[in-house]
Amino acid sequence: MKIETFINHGTMIEITGNDTVNLYVDKGQVRMADQPAEAPSVEAPTEEKKSVENKPAEPTPDEQLAALMNGFTPQQLASSGIRCQPRVALGMMALMQPQCKQKVDWMSFYSVLLRRRWVDENVRAWCRMVEGQFGVTLDPRTMSTDLVKQGGSDYTLWTEADRRIVRRKQLAADFDRRLTEYFERGRAEVMREIVG
Repeated sequence: MKIETFINHGTMIEITGNDTVNLYVDKGQVRMADQPAEAPSVEAPTEEKKSVENKPAEPTPDEQLAALMNGFTPQQLASSGIRCQPRVALGMMALMQPQCKQKVDWMSFYSVLLRRRWVDENVRAWCRMVEGQFGVTLDPRTMSTDLVKQGGSDYTLWTEADRRIVRRKQLAADFDRRLTEYFERGRAEVMREIVG
């Protein structure tokens, strides 16, 4: 088989056998000379299709969390004051930071970590850590006062007297749930590898 001129841009066309095949392009359609005009066609991509094809896929929440967790240096992890899984806790807080409508909402994360015994009961140290890690300046007196008004540092016991407290309580519950789910997924993956 002798091919004198063959230029292919895009779609691959495979020709096998010893027969002579005459192909030509007519108005964006590839045609074979011995086939009827209804031969298979190749559609040129429109601008809309090109932009969809070139657009990167949105990262999943797990991919976002992984990227955030890897953004913390060993020094930041050590200075966070979080004793257990600081990389995960800080990454999850960074992922959920947009849900903090007011500065005092950071109390929700503190409550969960305190309840899990991952941090010491030291509001001033917590406020310094949040400012150092996330650039959010918190007032330790205001935070301590709010904890007392809400009935203590355990978010499960907070009153639902006003919608701001309800929002903080929900934020804490979401943070706690996400941490639990993260570790359960990890445990399940390890067990799958062990069991085979």
